[in-house]
Amino acid sequence: MKTLLIRFTLFALSFGIFAGVLSRGPNYTVTWEREVPSKEPLSSLNAAFLDPGSWPVFHHALKSVTFFDHGKPIADFKQIAPGMTALFAIEPTEKPWKRFEIRAEVLAPLPGEAYRFRMQGESTGKTTRLLDGFEWWIGVRPANEAEAKRGNVSAAFGGAKAETKTARARFFGRFTPKIMMNQLYQMDLVRLANLTETREKLIREAPPKH
Repeated sequence: MKTLLIRFTLFALSFGIFAGVLSRGPNYTVTWEREVPSKEPLSSLNAAFLDPGSWPVFHHALKSVTFFDHGKPIADFKQIAPGMTALFAIEPTEKPWKRFEIRAEVLAPLPGEAYRFRMQGESTGKTTRLLDGFEWWIGVRPANEAEAKRGNVSAAFGGAKAETKTARARFFGRFTPKIMMNQLYQMDLVRLANLTETREKLIREAPPKH
């Protein structure tokens, strides 16, 4: 028992030193990117971006998204343009008390991207306390040669980047950058890449309407 206690103490001390080293220094930019091959036609994936009802399909827990042009909501997603504001209402399944909102500026997408956003605010304040200038993006493209050989015809891609603000953010940004950014990235590239299957699953699991 004494030996185990000594080992645990040494481990805790070592980890504390390790964490201190990773959290030291100036703030820096954390970047995360991912690509997911898809058998969905490129036209179907692009069409999902223009359908308001499809946005919850390729997000983790999106209840709704509204785009505003000079304070006025727009109904036609074909009108989405840089400079507009997007309001994302996030609500984990069957946990309405955990609902929160993200307000973002619509940025000009880089070549190949469908959309790019910059966070302006988040109702819980958790993200903005850790990170500054949080940006995220999403897009689709034709499958490359290697992906096509495996039967894919397209691919969904996306990513996020932000500047660290605190020692905690610097630590996780160095120790587990993929986990940290993936948790903050509300879009789900796997669900988008499997759009038809995802829609069918959501229909099957939807609660009955009374």
